[in-house]
Amino acid sequence: MQFTAPNGPDAPVERFMRKRPLALAAALLAVGTAAGARGVVPCALFGAAAALLGGWVLFARRPVAAFALFLFVGAWGAGALATLPGPEPGDGVLVRGRVCAAPRVEDDRVTLTLDRVAIDGRPADTRLWLYRYAPTAVKVGDTVTATAETWRPQGQRNPGGFDFAAFLRRQGVRLCATVKGEAFRVESGRALSPMPLLERLRAAAGAALDRLFSDHAALARSMLLGDKGALPEELLEQFRTAGVAHLLAVSGLHVSALAVALAWLLRRFGLGRRRAFFITLPLIALYALLVGLPASAVRAALTFALAGGARLSGRPYDALTGLGAALSILLAAQPLSIGDPGLILSFSAIAGILLLAPTLRTLLRSSGRSRPVRHLLDALAVSLGAQLATLPALCCLYGAITPYALLTNLIAVPLGMLALPLIALALPFAALPAAAAVALPARLCLDALTLLTGRMSALPGAVLAAPHWPWPLCAAFALLCLACSPYLRVPERRRALLLPGLLLLCALSFGWARLNWPSGLAVTFLDAGQADAAAVSAEGRLYFADLGKGHSPAADYARYTGRRARAVFLTHPHSDHAGGLKELMSLGYVPDLYLSGLWGDVEPDPGIQALVDEAGRRGGAIRYLWAGDRVQLSPGVVCEVIAPERGFRPSSGNAASMMLRFVYGEGSVLIGGDLPASAEPANPPEASLIKASHHGAADATSTFLLRAAGPLVAVIPVGRNGYGHPSPALLERLRAAGVAAYRTDRSGAVTARIGADGTIEMETFL
Repeated sequence: MQFTAPNGPDAPVERFMRKRPLALAAALLAVGTAAGARGVVPCALFGAAAALLGGWVLFARRPVAAFALFLFVGAWGAGALATLPGPEPGDGVLVRGRVCAAPRVEDDRVTLTLDRVAIDGRPADTRLWLYRYAPTAVKVGDTVTATAETWRPQGQRNPGGFDFAAFLRRQGVRLCATVKGEAFRVESGRALSPMPLLERLRAAAGAALDRLFSDHAALARSMLLGDKGALPEELLEQFRTAGVAHLLAVSGLHVSALAVALAWLLRRFGLGRRRAFFITLPLIALYALLVGLPASAVRAALTFALAGGARLSGRPYDALTGLGAALSILLAAQPLSIGDPGLILSFSAIAGILLLAPTLRTLLRSSGRSRPVRHLLDALAVSLGAQLATLPALCCLYGAITPYALLTNLIAVPLGMLALPLIALALPFAALPAAAAVALPARLCLDALTLLTGRMSALPGAVLAAPHWPWPLCAAFALLCLACSPYLRVPERRRALLLPGLLLLCALSFGWARLNWPSGLAVTFLDAGQADAAAVSAEGRLYFADLGKGHSPAADYARYTGRRARAVFLTHPHSDHAGGLKELMSLGYVPDLYLSGLWGDVEPDPGIQALVDEAGRRGGAIRYLWAGDRVQLSPGVVCEVIAPERGFRPSSGNAASMMLRFVYGEGSVLIGGDLPASAEPANPPEASLIKASHHGAADATSTFLLRAAGPLVAVIPVGRNGYGHPSPALLERLRAAGVAAYRTDRSGAVTARIGADGTIEMETFL
């Protein structure tokens, strides 16, 4: 493909386009695919643009049009898949399908992934997630038949929230179902079909690891097989906080380490480079299949195949072109994988090593000349390049950064990559008497990893909240990484001067987020399903009034905004209001807790008191509030406690709820947990907005309260439930009082911005 440079034949950008057209095409394909998957432009427009550009390329043969074609074709393909509707939901339908993935077990719920799905005897062009709340003995390859209620998974419903529908679409799932009653039948699958064979092989490997590494079996399973099911939550959090969680999920690093170790071992047995490559390649492909074909593992296998094939054929291999080829193949096979965190982090890290590490290596080597020092500085440059390049992705995906990750990875990655082949080499000896001795080197590596991550995760400031990056900053960051690379042949001194620009963009991301913080008082009632969680922004300071259940969107909201929650008001000790405390504390800090004065007078839900006690042990201040107490949230915003009164004896956990009034000037918001009408205060205050108590139950938010408070707006936090919430009686009371009602089950998160003059501006997420 030939180009005419507008500013001379040696212009850096033109030279890059001429020498590496596939890398540029893959980048444009990724941009277009991301735009299509996000639905920023209607799919039909992308398709029409792709058709017009295709004609231009065919007749005019313009290279620029060819590159643009990649962008629009990717956008059209991803948009078409993202907007493909699933089958219509139904109740009491007959569902039949084959189990195509290992069952997921969570407490009393089993989740099955089915393919070859038929609903009421008609084939459904989708995979299906089937939930069953009962012990279920099934294995991969079995056929399941059940009577179920089917429903479409929900997309993103909160700022920074998890997009469940997109997550399932990446797996080909566009419909979910819940088994109803006992109508559930299992038929054994064929023993010799590929899926059961792979699952048996995986199970055998897991059993061998259990025998070899009794105390480190869960860690060994996670590193070699990507199976984190048995990994203790504390250990998983320890690796996350230390910034080396990538060692626990099978990634390109794992595949590369095994490929290099296997090829080296085969060469030691006297096999030539060609034979070693052709033996290693299918084994690596089998390993990628065994661990479920994660995008990062597929990327590593593809680049290994491309690099090895180029060397054996005597052709030059360009790493950036190989990376672009692997990305193009992955996106062509599954366009929606563009949103997979594993793919994003894997390709970002390798791109950072290729683009930034050479310049960093040149800068660092100027300060060290001995060979050991140079090797150490080279490793530092590689680690720093990968860390820098993945920074925007980490902020956007997880809303947090780990400052000590650079230092930890310098030690943890070599340890992990040494442990991985040692674990794999010990597997064939699991049944022998000398198995413990064979596994000893790997055990020592795992001991060292556990000790290292434990020490690093315990350091102060191990995790820092970081705001979501807007796409213009991400695009500027990517272009600056390219400008810092040797691929454009910019003089080294100029490239070195560009590196601080990457850190400047990081600082800009915090400034950008701060500009978007609401002024005055703003309350975002998060869609937490059949639970309560509200984010209170008091002149830019973040607080929470209840946190919802486990996996609550409250922590996601804090990550997304990059703000540290100063305190949490927990209205009463029920899990649908306080269960999200565990996830909020996983952000690396413990907020102060304000609890109802009647907290100790009622029985808390299981595990809730343990979470509160843990917060206290970790340094969070705990204060119990009564009617008449005031908490100054900011210079202009105060929280007034309306209930409970001292001496009140609650008849239930709901009756122990606090009622809180957040006041800003003449505007105010009234939040009452699950407070029933029988426990409402005798003299309720006025409020601009009221949260309907107990998810809109009939026996809460009485007519008396509505008349006394005189709200203009009511928000009802409610989700799928079997209680009939919100009740028709409450909706009628709101209508009769002239109160506008917003429901989180229909609108997603609901944000109310309260002016000092009492005005209200409402915004819904959906």
